[in-house]
Amino acid sequence: MSLTKDLVPRALTSVDDDSGEDLVTGGSLQWVSACDSYATVKLNLKEGVDETTMVHVASEADRAIRRAGQRDGITVSRLTF
Repeated sequence: MSLTKDLVPRALTSVDDDSGEDLVTGGSLQWVSACDSYATVKLNLKEGVDETTMVHVASEADRAIRRAGQRDGITVSRLTF
């Protein structure tokens, strides 16, 4: 099975942004592009977020998407944030 754009927002509802809301509900997820086993995800965190927080949120998002893919039998080769 191929990675789809639909899997990404479902997975990201389990990841909190810097304000404590999940990335989807809080509006941090801007767009997703997916093809085969690759995806690019555009996140927009609140203004003034430090680099450490951005890296942490991106890492958590990466883990969540890979877990969802594994659960659904989908190979996730590369994610770009």
